[in-house]
Amino acid sequence: MALRRKNKEEKRDKRELWLILLLLFIIVILSIVTVTYTFNSKIIDIVGFSGVYRETSWKVDFDNISLDREGSIYVQEISASNTSIKNFDITFVRPGDGFTIKLDVVNNGTLDAKLETFKIGNIVCTYDDGTFAEDYCNQYVSYSIKYKDGSNIKKGDVLEAGKSTTVLFKMKYADEAPVLYDEVISLDDMNISFVYVQK
Repeated sequence: MALRRKNKEEKRDKRELWLILLLLFIIVILSIVTVTYTFNSKIIDIVGFSGVYRETSWKVDFDNISLDREGSIYVQEISASNTSIKNFDITFVRPGDGFTIKLDVVNNGTLDAKLETFKIGNIVCTYDDGTFAEDYCNQYVSYSIKYKDGSNIKKGDVLEAGKSTTVLFKMKYADEAPVLYDEVISLDDMNISFVYVQK
């Protein structure tokens, strides 16, 4: 009887030992998988204490840029880098000339983005001979930048992950402007830039 009881206790002890070893093995494997996943991810969000990990990325760019011209205007071909168009030149030949730049702002990341600032820079207007025509341009050249639906662009606008929005930049040489014989109006090295931050 005593021998049988001893054998049962030894078997039970062995089973408990095997269960403990199996549990330790599972914990080690899960730890290795978690560490490997963490090192292979770009950005890791830790959600509470549940141990849930999610890979995230940041990518907001201009895309699908098109240019529509009106009249005799000359606009050099434009190209974008991230959310900036830099150093493009415009030449208005006669009143009524105009152009529209249409572009998509695309959030290809997994994080929602918020517009921190946007600007149109370097609007320096000159006559054909290089002299400044700032007063003339202020009076007869106008521009606007809005969303495609006509709403205003403003700081704090949200662009959700995976979404895009269309922006229109328009510039016009007024129809009623006095004709400048043998002279054109140029705007050189203009730029458009949007700065987004994580929401």
